[in-house]
Amino acid sequence: MKKIIAVLLATLMLVSVLAACGEKDSGGTSSTSGAPSSAPPVTGGSAQTLGWYPDAYEASLNRDRYSIAYVTIAMSDQLHSAVNAALREWAAILNCDYVSFDAKGDSDAYLSAIETYAAQGLDGLILDDISAQTRSIEICADHGTTWFPALSTFLNDDKTHYVAPAAILAGYDCGVAQVNWVFGNYAAQLGIDEVDPSRIGYIYLDYSPHPDFGPRIKGARDRYAEMFPNLVDTNWIPIDVLPGSPANTEGAFNLVSAHLSTNGGDFDYWVIGSSTDEFAIGAARAIEQVGMEDRCLISAIFGGSVIEEWNTGKQSVWKSSVTVPVVELTELMICGLLAVLDGRATFEDLHRDHVPPGENYGIYTFEPRVYTYENRSEYWMTVADWIAHAYS
Repeated sequence: MKKIIAVLLATLMLVSVLAACGEKDSGGTSSTSGAPSSAPPVTGGSAQTLGWYPDAYEASLNRDRYSIAYVTIAMSDQLHSAVNAALREWAAILNCDYVSFDAKGDSDAYLSAIETYAAQGLDGLILDDISAQTRSIEICADHGTTWFPALSTFLNDDKTHYVAPAAILAGYDCGVAQVNWVFGNYAAQLGIDEVDPSRIGYIYLDYSPHPDFGPRIKGARDRYAEMFPNLVDTNWIPIDVLPGSPANTEGAFNLVSAHLSTNGGDFDYWVIGSSTDEFAIGAARAIEQVGMEDRCLISAIFGGSVIEEWNTGKQSVWKSSVTVPVVELTELMICGLLAVLDGRATFEDLHRDHVPPGENYGIYTFEPRVYTYENRSEYWMTVADWIAHAYS
């Protein structure tokens, strides 16, 4: 283990040196050019508050460059890769040197990277592994390093209160939007006439240990029960992709293929609602394996993987994604971090209009949009395009 960590530390030191020298790898880990990135001037907009672009950009014109890092537990999936790319764009516009680290699923490597970056004196870190949040926060506190959560809320050890602000999808509304879209579009998507809803089984792939997933399945179930109160006990089939499954694409594949192989004849058609990309990918493979492509469709929350696939012209049983563009999610991550680094805000100051009852920190929630093959182009936007769209 010591040898592995030593290699990791050496690698991180090299990345840091490259960052200091202004190197940039095309697949790379850093974006450090001193030349300003082109960005439209701020001419207005409804979100000129702490933690948003207008304030962050104005402040960036009158300070030295910050060095910030995105440390992710795994960059192999589309979402975290897209977050990395968007943060790199934001950093260039907001006068920051940027580096990222992919722990490839290794918690020890993840924490070692945080320790190394903090010890090297990086100004700020953006972190995403909720399973290691307690230790990662301790490391940052030990070094006086400012941090900000990515994609998820961070809770205290007994999971009762938030320990930081966050910017996330509105989970409950995502679940509602998912069910609304499915029953407004399943016939066209499957190429059939509308059928009695009793002929449609609805599997929902959940992950109960994650604090942000619960509202997603609750929103979906509540809306389903509202639409079909007589079917919720028979046709609504929640499947928890727990860690022992395992909690990834393979786990979802195993559970969905097992269920459809055994119970596929219970209903004429099947909908799989997924709380995340990885589970949807596994479910799609399972449907293909059991040969039920003409009887099934998938709708996933986030779902950037399939939107990326649609860009190649490929379509599959995965028909919709409920999400917002990554450039919007990452705006609040990096601008929140910069507001704290600048001294313009504390964690308690950010998104004060979005502090849940009984909490101390603002949790900004993005209202979801549904993306399909037909409107996929609306999802893809550069940071500069987003700034022009939102603030001009």
